[in-house]
Amino acid sequence: MAAPAGTDWSADKDIAESVDAKLVVWWQGDYVEGGTLFHLADPTKPLTEIAHQALADAGDVHEVIVTEEVPVGLVAITQTCDIRRPASKGPMIHFARLVEIADDNTARQAREKKRPRFVHVPCRNDRSFADLEVVITVEKSVVAEWTRHAGCSTDADRRAFNDGVRRKWSRFAFPNDVVATLEPLTDELDKHDGKTTALGNAVRELADIRVLALAGWSETPIDLVVYFLLPPSTEDLTMTVEQWKEVISGWIKKCNPVGDVHGVEFEVSRFDEVDAYTYSQSDQLDTDNLSAPAVPKE
Repeated sequence: MAAPAGTDWSADKDIAESVDAKLVVWWQGDYVEGGTLFHLADPTKPLTEIAHQALADAGDVHEVIVTEEVPVGLVAITQTCDIRRPASKGPMIHFARLVEIADDNTARQAREKKRPRFVHVPCRNDRSFADLEVVITVEKSVVAEWTRHAGCSTDADRRAFNDGVRRKWSRFAFPNDVVATLEPLTDELDKHDGKTTALGNAVRELADIRVLALAGWSETPIDLVVYFLLPPSTEDLTMTVEQWKEVISGWIKKCNPVGDVHGVEFEVSRFDEVDAYTYSQSDQLDTDNLSAPAVPKE
């Protein structure tokens, strides 16, 4: 309930300090077992099973808050600095649904960041992920009473989790003609992904694939450069850079320009060799064909 107009309200100082003391050990990526999810739905036009189940009790109401008990848990996706920020200045934390993906191939793709919807929670197990499709907001005083479990144990894991959360909402929306032009490339990558072949093993080594529009995305015709970034020069490769160029050349030849796209070129380099300007001006190409998989069964 909103405070009456003109009321100068603030949280009790002692309560806020008690909450702050309990949250100082929390990190982004930490999780709790079990919990409750909720969202606003129209039971007369259900898009989820839980909204459909609410139809019987909704009457003539067209907007209801539906809740569900989650059998696995909830994962903190708010940045660590904001979790530990004084509750008097930032009283909320965002949590995503914690799921376990049973399918081996889907779980592997999610761990390899090929399923942007899911972010791996490594300390729990290889099949545990934050499902960023379902997110709730919780006051810190509630979180302070929960039993925290560490989701990540190293700086590298925490950095990877943060990057996964960021990536979900920062993916670039490529123009339709660009998506159609590069579809043969993503098809080739998908075809070899997960295969126990020389090329399948090599594809898993790709550190990143980025696309640059030479004159910018708003200028037509569009000339594309696709950057294939391999692990840094300190790491061994399954294929040499020259072998990679030969393989990728065949893939790019299948990418016939569509509509506003004028041409497609490519470059192959080690991750520690690409310059910062090119990296910042280019956009990441997802190899999942920009599609979201079905909700996994917990």
